[in-house]
Amino acid sequence: HSRPNYAQAYINKGVALNELGKHEQAIEAYDNAISINPEYAEAYYNKGVTLRDLGKRQEALGAYYKAVSLNIDYAEAYNNIGVVLKELGKPDEAIAAYNKALSIRSEYAEAHQNLSFLLLNIGKLEQGLNEYEWRWKTLKNSTKKRTFGRPLWDGKTDLTHKTVLVWGEQGPQDMTVWSSALKYINDCSEHCILECPDKLVSLFRRSFPELEVRSENETEDKEFHFHLPMGSLYDRFQSQISNRQITEP
Repeated sequence: HSRPNYAQAYINKGVALNELGKHEQAIEAYDNAISINPEYAEAYYNKGVTLRDLGKRQEALGAYYKAVSLNIDYAEAYNNIGVVLKELGKPDEAIAAYNKALSIRSEYAEAHQNLSFLLLNIGKLEQGLNEYEWRWKTLKNSTKKRTFGRPLWDGKTDLTHKTVLVWGEQGPQDMTVWSSALKYINDCSEHCILECPDKLVSLFRRSFPELEVRSENETEDKEFHFHLPMGSLYDRFQSQISNRQITEP
């Protein structure tokens, strides 16, 4: 066995320990990897992840910075630097870190999504909503995207005499926040069907009597012309809601 293989074995051990919640032992494993190979960026990166899990943000930041000093193209490390800087109340520095990650890997969906939350939080509505559309490309959300035989509404196509299906995504709290924009899509379409989880149906029926509210997966393609996930409502109606504050989902 070559020594680098030993270092990688310690990293693998550390990742497994961290997933089991054994953070201190995970750090010990990463330190073992670093002692074998002090130039191992991945060891510092993973140590940073564990330190953040322990709430040691400053130390996590130090580990991530060490990782990017050893590997200048470490997009994941820059993304995580952004996450920690945001938690430390440094939004401008966090934005710079996310942008650095995206300059290395332009299609990095998680960094786009993290950037979107931050931009929305500081009131940069248009840019933040544009970045939020990347959420479907993230590993976490890619399996949740619904597919239909009808097109996604682009926000420009005329909906006069058209029926549009708006479908719920994320959690009940997010859907309740986004529901404030339902009136805009209802006003510009002939008919609006809203699909949401069972537990929200009665609430939304009371709140929006002008909409047809249904449980999820009850609507067939032939019943509507266009569809839209709820999280894209704000993006499509930016001009109407730009004077209102959007908080992070």
